[in-house]
This record gives sequence, structure tokens and C-alpha cells, in this order.
Amino acid sequence: MAYRQPLDRIDEQAGVALGGAQALAVQAFAARGLLPPADGLGPLAIFGVFIGLLALNDLWFYGAHRLLHTPFLFRHVHAVHHRSVDV
Repeated sequence: MAYRQPLDRIDEQAGVALGGAQALAVQAFAARGLLPPADGLGPLAIFGVFIGLLALNDLWFYGAHRLLHTPFLFRHVHAVHHRSVDV
């Protein structure tokens, strides 16, 4: 299959969409009281929330990336990322 120029940005666009969805998820968690409000927390609690959000971010990225490695999505979307020679 010939390399098609519009596909080279699909991974980037998907990343932006996933990042937006992640930001909405954090807002939804906070609105439902699943995340503590930042005001009134001590430095240790804020650090704990920060570490927890980093862990959730890693899990989110891992899951989304594994999904992109399913045969259909890899072949039609994600393979462009693996063919990239840009560093």
C-alpha cells in the first residue's frame, strides 16, 4: 500500500482526542467527588493526587495504545506511526 499523506497525522489527532477525553474524565471525577478539591489539601495530599493521576495517565495511554495494536486498527490507522522515520 502506498503511503498516504493524510494518514501521517491520524496518531497525532487521536492523541489530541484521547487527551481531551482524559481531561473530561478528570473533570467528571472531580465533579462527582471522586477527586478531592485542591484547596485545603496539604502538600503531601496534593503530591499523592499528582502521583495517582500520573498512574491513571499511564494506564489510559497503555490501554489506548494496546487498542491501536488490534489487527484492524493497526493495519488501517496505527501502522503509519511504526513506519515513521522522524525522531
